[in-house]
Amino acid sequence: MSDGQSGDGYRAQTPEGGVPLAGDDPVLLPDPVTDALLRMVTELTAELWVERDRRMVLEDVLVDAGVISSATLENYVPPESRRQHYRDERDALVQSVFKELRRVVATAAVRENGR
Repeated sequence: MSDGQSGDGYRAQTPEGGVPLAGDDPVLLPDPVTDALLRMVTELTAELWVERDRRMVLEDVLVDAGVISSATLENYVPPESRRQHYRDERDALVQSVFKELRRVVATAAVRENGR
């Protein structure tokens, strides 16, 4: 945790209390939880677009090359071995999206314990 996010130092660097932090960990909003939610939504939106774009391109290439039909793509049910891999990938995405909220909770716990 940086000194810029504890107590009065944090408030002094929010839009209501001064200039937002710049750099690797900017403070954009006055409430750290709301700030974390903004980061989460931004991260999720970026992840979602990358995945959608890649999937659309891959599906178009496969269909255009005659490798697979659109109907086959829509009706595919993966075997259990792949389903576990898909679950693992989903869990990694959830961890990535919620990392900012965990950071805020950890920062609050440190402040509460006086460390």
